[in-house]
Amino acid sequence: LALLKTKMDSIFFNKIKANVSFYGADLRNADLHGLDLSGIDLKYAHLEYANMQGINLNDANLNGANLMGVNLNNATLVGTNLISSKLSWAKVNDADLRFAKLGRADISNSTFLNSNLFNASLIQAVLCNAVLIEANLTKCIMMATILSNANFSKAVFINSYIHSTNLSDAILNDVIIQENWILRI
Repeated sequence: LALLKTKMDSIFFNKIKANVSFYGADLRNADLHGLDLSGIDLKYAHLEYANMQGINLNDANLNGANLMGVNLNNATLVGTNLISSKLSWAKVNDADLRFAKLGRADISNSTFLNSNLFNASLIQAVLCNAVLIEANLTKCIMMATILSNANFSKAVFINSYIHSTNLSDAILNDVIIQENWILRI
């Protein structure tokens, strides 16, 4: 946090992000809204209940990070590594998660209203009770994913790969999906 509060030019800060690992950093309840942390290494960081609204985390490494209850509304996480991360109770509305890697992530009880998960990987992810109303899940990969009790009303699933996925009690009202979609599940 001290580094973020230091006045430095963006070129110097980008060099720090590219060459320093913030593995296991404790940023619980931190106010990081609107920052450009693209490409940063935050593996196994503690970001519980942080305000990350409007943040740029494109191509960042958040493998195993704890993002429980975090506010990621309007954030960009294009190509971000969120494998094995904990995103339960997170707010990720109107966010851009194209090409994000969410394998084995715990996304239970989170909201992804109107978020873009185009070509995201959700292999073995847990989305129990998640709300993904009007989310774009085009070309997503969902293998052994748990989607029980999740709300996908008006979500887009065109050309998504859904295999061995638990959809028990999932809400699929007015989803947009290609013809013969039931054969793909």
